[in-house]
Amino acid sequence: MIMKQVRLKEIVAPHFWNTFNSKVTHQIDKGGRGSTKTSKNSLKVSLFCEQFKSCSAVIIRRYQNTLRNSVYKEIKRALKRFHLEDGKDYEAFKSPLEIHLNNKNNIYFAGGDDYEKIKGMIDEDNSVKILWFEELTEFDGPDDIDQIVATFTRGNDDWFIVLYSFNPPKNKFHWVNQWAEQMSKRKDCIVTQSDYRTVPEKWLGKIFIEQAEEMKKNDEKRYRWIYLGEVIGLEGLIYNPDLIEYVDEDYIEKNNIRILYIDFSIDSGHQTSATTCGGYGFGNDGYWYLLDTYYYSPNEKPNKKSPSELSKDIFNFEMTLTKKYKTGIDTETIDSAERSIKKSVF
Repeated sequence: MIMKQVRLKEIVAPHFWNTFNSKVTHQIDKGGRGSTKTSKNSLKVSLFCEQFKSCSAVIIRRYQNTLRNSVYKEIKRALKRFHLEDGKDYEAFKSPLEIHLNNKNNIYFAGGDDYEKIKGMIDEDNSVKILWFEELTEFDGPDDIDQIVATFTRGNDDWFIVLYSFNPPKNKFHWVNQWAEQMSKRKDCIVTQSDYRTVPEKWLGKIFIEQAEEMKKNDEKRYRWIYLGEVIGLEGLIYNPDLIEYVDEDYIEKNNIRILYIDFSIDSGHQTSATTCGGYGFGNDGYWYLLDTYYYSPNEKPNKKSPSELSKDIFNFEMTLTKKYKTGIDTETIDSAERSIKKSVF
């Protein structure tokens, strides 16, 4: 099988030029619509499987029934861009979904919902050198991903690549966003943030560009999420206990996190129920931390604290936290039920 000469810069978007030929183990592509992440990975898988001996690939999406009309078609399109023909340079099968190149390398397609079937793709005579997880946000969490990666890394002594591609969820506490942030700290990982703005207009079409620019004018926040792939916030999420992560008491100090400012939230009860004040610090790592909580309950106490006493307690609590973290107060919020405490504190 001989691949005709093709200039990669003519078929790969500029934001991928520096990493396209990389063999770094973990390669994460996140970004907005139209950034050509999927087509780039299809080209990379096709080229590597054609160029290198004993180099097969497994392409995975969460659900088996999504493969044929997505990544399977993309790989065939990529092979065509390299002037390789079905039936001449490779054989494409639909049951099961596989592509067999003439150099004996194979490209397998699998759903993450059938882990046992994925394990059966291991071929000791033809190593799997590339894994590609497309639409990573479809998966429930990193555990299944890690299991699959561990399965195929065995037997590879020279190099092994895992490709991950996804459009970031808007919620920064989504597991994919947190996972990508942690992965970016590893020496064996590169992260590429991409969007449509460096892609040649003729690849995307005039209407795509016009729609993106129109959304930018009318709803910039949504534009930044959909087209630029930015994590834009919680979008109305008030409270979800699944998104709370518990860390050690010395976590902030050990990780050299600087608290930029503190917000205080007070729920006062005085005579009938407890009074609480939470101090929440915003760190320079982009996360909120519950730094400490003041709590007083009048239950079964014959001499209950007066509003002025509670106000002094809360004031001292707030000053202690601001001194400890060497920062200022951003906002203080208190319910309107206890007017006397509110008047004293503010």
